[in-house]
Amino acid sequence: MMKHFFFYLISVVLFNACQNKDNSVYLDNLSWKEDSAAYAQNFAIQFYNNDTRILIFKSENRLDTLSKIYIGNKNIEKTNYISGKTNGFACLSAVYAGYLDALNQSAKIKFIDNGKYLYSKRLKQLFDEKKMQSCATNGQLNLELLAENKVMILAYETDGSTNSDIIHFKRLKLPYMICTDFKEKHPLGRAEWLKVFGILCGELDNAETLFNEIAVHYQATKLYCEQNITEKPTVMLGALFGGNWNVSGGKSFIAALIGDAAANYSYYSYPSQDNRILPFEKVFEDCKNAQIWLNPNAYSSLKDLAEADIRYTLFKPFSTKQVFNNTKMINADGANAFWESGVVRPDILLRDFAICFHPNYFIGEQTVFFKPLD
Repeated sequence: MMKHFFFYLISVVLFNACQNKDNSVYLDNLSWKEDSAAYAQNFAIQFYNNDTRILIFKSENRLDTLSKIYIGNKNIEKTNYISGKTNGFACLSAVYAGYLDALNQSAKIKFIDNGKYLYSKRLKQLFDEKKMQSCATNGQLNLELLAENKVMILAYETDGSTNSDIIHFKRLKLPYMICTDFKEKHPLGRAEWLKVFGILCGELDNAETLFNEIAVHYQATKLYCEQNITEKPTVMLGALFGGNWNVSGGKSFIAALIGDAAANYSYYSYPSQDNRILPFEKVFEDCKNAQIWLNPNAYSSLKDLAEADIRYTLFKPFSTKQVFNNTKMINADGANAFWESGVVRPDILLRDFAICFHPNYFIGEQTVFFKPLD
């Protein structure tokens, strides 16, 4: 009798072990078919019959997977997947609210890191009606609130697994997706993240339709600039912050936009996406004769720029009044539409750049996000 019981006990243990193991192996060993991205490098959307998974990568080489989201009917309790079936979203950046808003899925946003700086009328209305709440105070997340509601947290990747917020999410077993959209090299790569948000909301078809429209508009403006504009102005970016100048790399999102708008970026010589910190003297040496100056921090007038540092007046674009900033759409609360929806609509950004750089080719057209400093 004991012999049979012992055999039965061993069988149960082995069966359960195999079930747990197979559950994990089975998921990863499915013949996933990938929906190839046109421009994005940092995510993959894959299908197998009625199963869908989203893989978020730390970088374009795809060696490190930061998040694995699964949508389907399999048991993933013993795996390192996170269920894509959610009670809504907590957006820890206005950018993610912008993606969801573009897909008309604003109502699924239950929490935002800071509701004060919402620009979209739909988002503001949801917040004012308390259908969306702030989940952070002075930069500190309310983890208890997030744990109570079990919404999917959309967080930006800073330094991977050492990010203190991510450590808390894991400890509390909160569903989360780390986003690396900001690491995409091509502006349309960032817009293509619409597909990721479309999958999470069950709106992939709408996301693909919107993205395709954005891509067509973007490529049309780029082609027009390539075929018609021969004189390319040199463009400088930014301003001093904390005593130094934060310079975008030559392979950054904004550097690509500048090139596609038929202009030359001052720091294409820095072949990286990453920023460099330079002293004023170095930037002045490199950029003093630039024709265009973009994004001088939050300054909205030449007077404010000069009062902040008189040395700014020494740059050529200051004297020729060719300084432009993304401050055209700011509401009474100080929320800037650029930070909420700019990366979602690179086609609009590219058109803005082209209008600012080459006004004679776009007579009568108005910018959306950018305006000249006067």
